[in-house]
Amino acid sequence: MHTRSDGGLARLLLTVLVLVWAIAAVVAAANGASPAARKGVTASQAAPPAAATAPSLAGSVAAQDATVAKGMQVYADQKCSLCHSIAGKGNTKGALDGVGSKLKVDDIRAWMVNPAEMTQQTKADRKPAMRAYPNLPKDDLDALVAYMFSLKKK
Repeated sequence: MHTRSDGGLARLLLTVLVLVWAIAAVVAAANGASPAARKGVTASQAAPPAAATAPSLAGSVAAQDATVAKGMQVYADQKCSLCHSIAGKGNTKGALDGVGSKLKVDDIRAWMVNPAEMTQQTKADRKPAMRAYPNLPKDDLDALVAYMFSLKKK
């Protein structure tokens, strides 16, 4: 089995982060959203050094990935696939594919803790009605919401 050294992995992560930052800068410039561009500052002048941003970005990306992974586990542990499906796995009558593109984070959370109210607000007619999960630990609920929100349209 081939493994990467810590130095090689760090270089790879730094390269990926720099590429993501560069793509974001190009998109922002294309949309005219760059505050620096409006002030006449060039991209090279406005760009922070990659080393200054990489550790904080790496930490937040890794934390988000861990939260989403935990949410996947909560989804499995709570047997959500009895009523819902993701990528065709589970009950396809309640497909959740793309839910992160359709709903806000607060709405996803509301569906889990107070589905009766959300059913009434949205005039949803799916039977059986979704059950509430008011006793789900906050960390598990947060992770499940993060996982659902990560399910974007492709």
